[in-house]
Amino acid sequence: MALALACGVGFGADAVALAHKTSPPGYPHETQVVCEGFYPDAKPFAVACFEWDGDDMWVQDYRRNGWGVVAKVRTNYRSKGGGHYYKTRYCFNGHGAKAWHECRYDHKEGRCVRFLVYEYKRNPYRVRGGSWSHWYRTSTGKPDDAGCEP
Repeated sequence: MALALACGVGFGADAVALAHKTSPPGYPHETQVVCEGFYPDAKPFAVACFEWDGDDMWVQDYRRNGWGVVAKVRTNYRSKGGGHYYKTRYCFNGHGAKAWHECRYDHKEGRCVRFLVYEYKRNPYRVRGGSWSHWYRTSTGKPDDAGCEP
């Protein structure tokens, strides 16, 4: 299955925007997903995929470089108790390079989700990563920035 990886990344002069249209190696399921990644050079550091058929987030660390990988997942609706405008979750991959990690969520249907994949390192704590993805519909996975912006 070919996945469309739309990768727009920032954070520094060495970061580049890259469109990638291949299946991430080792993707655990052949299903409907949308992926974005952190590409500071021609090779990915990390990729996160939103599986809208099941509301799961998949995260993969591509490099053995001592940095962990996280996908920050945000919705365009509030948590049950109110609080922040967006419901925000974090999907950590602690399995090491080349392994996928799945985070299971249950998003509201007909709403929207966006995500940001980044690397982190402890002692001292440092972060480097990409920019926010488009807003994607939770029921179809289609990008809808104008219709989803809160």
